Amino acid sequence: MKPEPLHSTSIDFLLFEDAKQPIKFLLFVWRTLPEMRSANGLDSKARAYGLCYQSKSQTFAAIHLAATVLQADVIAHECEHAAAQLRRTLKLDDDEHDEETNAEITGLLNHLVMEELAKI
Repeated sequence: MKPEPLHSTSIDFLLFEDAKQPIKFLLFVWRTLPEMRSANGLDSKARAYGLCYQSKSQTFAAIHLAATVLQADVIAHECEHAAAQLRRTLKLDDDEHDEETNAEITGLLNHLVMEELAKI
């Protein structure tokens, strides 16, 4: 039987002040690493401490974390994957958008995830 997440939500946000439509990503928090891995079709002992599945749909990414390893490095790592996907989706990977913009996107995603984790 496939495990159910401890917590799941869709997080909507405006990336730019003048944005007309929110952008969204999904956040799943599993009780344990083996549950997170199993629910995502991985071997329960795989070397994955978090996951970020990327999408080209309105929901640009799905971040999966395990409650037993909610460490800053794991969260930051998965948020970086999600930020990279968002930059590709919005075509922000050109010369016009610098390192500072990239850091701001990653920081915002980290903030949104941490804010949601505080509710659990």
